[in-house]
Amino acid sequence: MKKILAVCLAILLTAQTVSVCASARETASDTYTGAILAAVNTNYDDVRQAFTAEPIGASQPPAVSAQAQTDPADEVLDGAQAPDPEPLSASEAARRQAQLGGNAADAVQKADYHVGDRKNIYSAYHSEFDSERIDLTCIYTNNLCTVWREDGIDTSEEQCIRTAEEFCALLPREWEIFGDRRIDTDGDGRIALFYQSMDSGVGGYFSSGDLVDEQGRIGSVWVSFTGSGNACDCVHLYPYADFNTLLHEYQHYLQCSWKYAGKNNLTCVNNTHESYINEGFSGCAEALLGTHDRSSGFQWAANDPEKYSVVNWSFDGSSYSLSYVFCQYMRTRYALLTDDLDSDIPGSGFFREILRTRAGKRVRNTLSIAADLLYPRAQYPALKTTDSRCRELIRDFWLAVLCKDASGIHGFNGEAWTKNLVVSISELPESKGRVLRSAMAVSRRVIRSRCLPESRA
Repeated sequence: MKKILAVCLAILLTAQTVSVCASARETASDTYTGAILAAVNTNYDDVRQAFTAEPIGASQPPAVSAQAQTDPADEVLDGAQAPDPEPLSASEAARRQAQLGGNAADAVQKADYHVGDRKNIYSAYHSEFDSERIDLTCIYTNNLCTVWREDGIDTSEEQCIRTAEEFCALLPREWEIFGDRRIDTDGDGRIALFYQSMDSGVGGYFSSGDLVDEQGRIGSVWVSFTGSGNACDCVHLYPYADFNTLLHEYQHYLQCSWKYAGKNNLTCVNNTHESYINEGFSGCAEALLGTHDRSSGFQWAANDPEKYSVVNWSFDGSSYSLSYVFCQYMRTRYALLTDDLDSDIPGSGFFREILRTRAGKRVRNTLSIAADLLYPRAQYPALKTTDSRCRELIRDFWLAVLCKDASGIHGFNGEAWTKNLVVSISELPESKGRVLRSAMAVSRRVIRSRCLPESRA
């Protein structure tokens, strides 16, 4: 009798969940045991949405929660990247230009730093709260970087220089993957590495405010900026930061440069600072060029759809892991799309393509850009709108997390790093009071199901 009940339950659960699928496979060898998606929210314009267990596999997003516009989890915490300065309007830029007259074009003087030079800089996260300005000494230069060390820190010059050399050896490859668009604010042709004492928990940071020159521009873009900066293309580092941290912070610098390089106030667009893509790409730089894999905290984010999202940022370790895994997935999908499966970093062209498109004049959110890129109309004629492609991308991502196929769109092309992607996906909540953050999904456990959609790639 118990066996009969168990079979009946399995059949019932399978019947309930068939509607989430685009198609069903019929052979027993293709059945899937484990968990399936039972609710997906991809209305990425809203922070949170309410949902219930009733419309399993519903094709439309659930109703918007009353909490949608005020979510404490979206508050910026200490250590967060500050938004890029916004360009002035054309009229304001013209007024600023007129104030300087003919001197504006020659405002940036080429720096020429040497070992032993001194610099007094502003530090946003210095360990001594009352010492925001600190003194540093140049201890090393090459054709790619200058290394500056705060007076009095206990890290040796040799260690700082060794890490800088390891980092510089990786820079040409980083430019190849993420694009070589650099804002050279001080005109010396090199990135400055500032080794300094910092608040506990801050390994390093990049501030776009440092790229504002003494006239008030980033490159040729006049910006509104009221903070403290150093008029220097630089990254700030904890004394013991390794080259993974340098790769991460340097990628933030490149990300910012894509917005301003080669632009002016008439061509530079606003609204291209999205933390999940900014931090996700920096995490990918660490993993693909260095040795740091940020997937360890993914399981916590995957099991808390009320707090975390792949597109709505919350500053803690789980969000870093979630954004990193999502960006890695999109890269592997691009590798499949472009048949780039055998290179040393399959699909690495995805990063440049996203950065190039985001830097255009048309303002679009990155999720829409990625969805349109990864679901070409010729191959996915049923997905007629950008919104439908966004929903498909999020659905395929979470199915990949569940299935981890060795090939195809429901996996990560068998890449070794995914062995650490151990996730216990949560049950679909029964309470109508629960909420689901945008671009998140939850699942329901089943004994056996044929409801995984077929790959259309």
